[in-house]
Amino acid sequence: MDLLRFSRTKMPAKLSEEVIKNLHHDGVPVSVFVELLHRRLQQVVDGLTAWEGPDAMIISRSLKV
Repeated sequence: MDLLRFSRTKMPAKLSEEVIKNLHHDGVPVSVFVELLHRRLQQVVDGLTAWEGPDAMIISRSLKV
């Protein structure tokens, strides 16, 4: 086996539809994917509702329509 390149870790990582289907086919329960989705959505909501800290006013001003 030849080493083509070193792997790179990107954060946050993303799962494609194809990878999710393969993982599910290999026995990963749907509940695992649902939990990952819930966690990510909570991170997004928490980031948009941070009313304290050095960037809080910048975030709230940029959200006004």
